[in-house]
Amino acid sequence: MKSKKIILMMLLSVVILLTLGNAKTSAKVKLNKTKVTIHVGESYKLKVKGTKKKVTWKSSKKSVVTGKKAGKSIITAKVGKKKLKCKVTVIVKANNSKKNNGDIEMMSKQIVTTIDGKEVSVTWKDNDSVKALKELLKDKSIVIKMSKYGGFEQVGSIGKTLPNNDKNITTRPGDIVLYSDNQIVIFYGSNTWDYTRLGTINLSESELKSLLSNKNVILKLELK
Repeated sequence: MKSKKIILMMLLSVVILLTLGNAKTSAKVKLNKTKVTIHVGESYKLKVKGTKKKVTWKSSKKSVVTGKKAGKSIITAKVGKKKLKCKVTVIVKANNSKKNNGDIEMMSKQIVTTIDGKEVSVTWKDNDSVKALKELLKDKSIVIKMSKYGGFEQVGSIGKTLPNNDKNITTRPGDIVLYSDNQIVIFYGSNTWDYTRLGTINLSESELKSLLSNKNVILKLELK
């Protein structure tokens, strides 16, 4: 009798182990994603992990989900008696054409430069600093109180910082540069320092001295 009990206990243990093993194996079977968000026209490949059994897909003949139009759906993968579900959301990709058109329009505009009410012609550089300056001018014009310094320049704060690419350069009369990220300097003389070039005023040296060397001036920049 005792031996029969031992055999029954051993058989029961084997059954329990097999049951736990099957449960553990079954628990491992899963989809690589239970929620997916894609744009219209994009695709995503679903995969069943943890089994080598045949997978039957419902709502799609393939495991590749393709966003044909905006909306929501559920893709079901059947492995034996187990059903695995993935919620798929298809959205329309944001249209940046308006923003891009706005950027193109903004960059096509020119910076109009006025010193003490006199408009002067400036050849601006095509660099990140000037592009950032245009971005600032997109909303409103900038008025800068300039101050004479060193007998060769007028300098004033922009009130904002701009990206720089400072290099040690020797300036010439008419040069407009960025100094310390947030100051514009206009030269009617010459100096050697670390600056980022912004542009050049198209005036003669004598015209520049007449305009800039006698007093502090008001610089106005606007986008037109």
